[in-house]
Amino acid sequence: MNNWFVLTGGPKVGKTTIINYLRYLGFNVYPEIARLYMDSEISKGRELKEVLNSGDEMENEILKLKIEMEKRVDKSQICIFDRSVIDSIAYSEYYGRTLDTRLLEHIDLSKRYGKIFLLEPLKIYTPDYLGYEDEIESRKIHAKLRKTYLKYGYEIVDVPIANIEERAEVVVNQIEQIDSKENLEVDYNIMEA
Repeated sequence: MNNWFVLTGGPKVGKTTIINYLRYLGFNVYPEIARLYMDSEISKGRELKEVLNSGDEMENEILKLKIEMEKRVDKSQICIFDRSVIDSIAYSEYYGRTLDTRLLEHIDLSKRYGKIFLLEPLKIYTPDYLGYEDEIESRKIHAKLRKTYLKYGYEIVDVPIANIEERAEVVVNQIEQIDSKENLEVDYNIMEA
């Protein structure tokens, strides 16, 4: 089993909050590249609308950054990504954008990640400064993500609406099950933190 796990879901489902909590518990976590990219572009003086309107250019740059980041990650270490390369595929398909397929030529998309944790949409949708999708669009993206991960043969673990600790526990318990089967060396006393 691959030691890389993915936390995903439509916009504003609580991914960043859960990722930060998992980091607090001691997991190796990697942030959402799309958010970092947009923040970087805005800090250079670009308007969010301008960044979003760059379409294919934006999607391909985000995909390149994701691939570069993943190349630097030790495959033997358990880590959790806030979104993955598959998310880039789903988003580009959803928005009708074209990814540079040369970027994906040497990647086995069906075996790149272990389990996929799909966070259920929250009942209260609270957009942030990058919140350009509304609640309805967020749910459509959520469904597109599910469909795309399934298309590539991934096992999806649905993470229900609950408090932060309970949602994180779903992730930790699944990783522990894999750990016990494969004897991965990880300290799971972190749940007592």
